[in-house]
Amino acid sequence: MKTANKITRLAMSLILFCTACQLQAQTKVTTLPVSDSGIHQSSAACLLNVQTTEFDNISEWGIVYSTNHNPTIENGLKQTAQLQKPPDARGKQVVVWLADLASKTTYYVCGFVKMKNGNVIYGNEKSFATKVPTDTDHPRRK
Repeated sequence: MKTANKITRLAMSLILFCTACQLQAQTKVTTLPVSDSGIHQSSAACLLNVQTTEFDNISEWGIVYSTNHNPTIENGLKQTAQLQKPPDARGKQVVVWLADLASKTTYYVCGFVKMKNGNVIYGNEKSFATKVPTDTDHPRRK
């Protein structure tokens, strides 16, 4: 009888623990690689994937970027994108265009989500180099 009570208590504790884990709010940001086709002389298309169970607590999301490693909202430039609720648990892929970039320059980018309470969740860092101007970019050079 004592063994049955211990097993019952253990099972109930395990159920409560698992339920609490499932209900815990989570947001994950993944910065995706910048594809060559999305990189131009002075602009680039960056992608981030946002998985969240707390969309209503998000104030903004986007990309922070810099010519230095580890860009943040405090030390880099920021470009935001329109907030759209993810359709399901797989998340929302967001395209962010960066413009007015210097040509033939390496940039470091990082996806971010800023919560309404001020906390910022950063994704992983990626890098890309803008393209070198060509003669077709400057017709007068021909």
